[in-house]
Amino acid sequence: NYIYLQPSGKIRDEAPEYLYTQADAYLYGGEAGFHFHPHPLDWLHINCSYSNTTGQDKYRNDLPLMPSQKIHATVSASFSGKQIVEKFSVYLNNQYLLAQNQVASYEEPSPAYNLLSAGMSVELSYNKQKLLFNVAANNLFNAVYYDHLSRYKTDGIYNMGRNFHVGLSIPLQWKL
Repeated sequence: NYIYLQPSGKIRDEAPEYLYTQADAYLYGGEAGFHFHPHPLDWLHINCSYSNTTGQDKYRNDLPLMPSQKIHATVSASFSGKQIVEKFSVYLNNQYLLAQNQVASYEEPSPAYNLLSAGMSVELSYNKQKLLFNVAANNLFNAVYYDHLSRYKTDGIYNMGRNFHVGLSIPLQWKL
């Protein structure tokens, strides 16, 4: 038996109404991926994965709120430094989410979208004190999208657009 939340298609107090439903159901899915680390290029890493989950009730109706199929790929490089710079890393990350058209009644399908991100990090050491600095840019092409499982989708609120992250970590070290 599978208990799930399903949109009813009704609006109550200006918000969509959802119903808990119980039915015999079949869930299928899986994830596959690989990590390629070519030698002698020890600094290079290539990761790729695919994931999918589908569900149907015993009458072969699609279950609601099933995630979109996802392809996730990352290329990264990491280099050892000398003296002040101990390590330097860069990455390029791509997430492609396929359109979700296998939806239950009263559920809206979601179009495909692509998110590209990039970043770098530097590990520094100065007078035996480590400093970790990183910078990243997410959704580089400012894709306008709804994640299929977003509760804000029905309110017309998109997921986050292009954004930047800058971080500095200073690990404190005490000797007792």
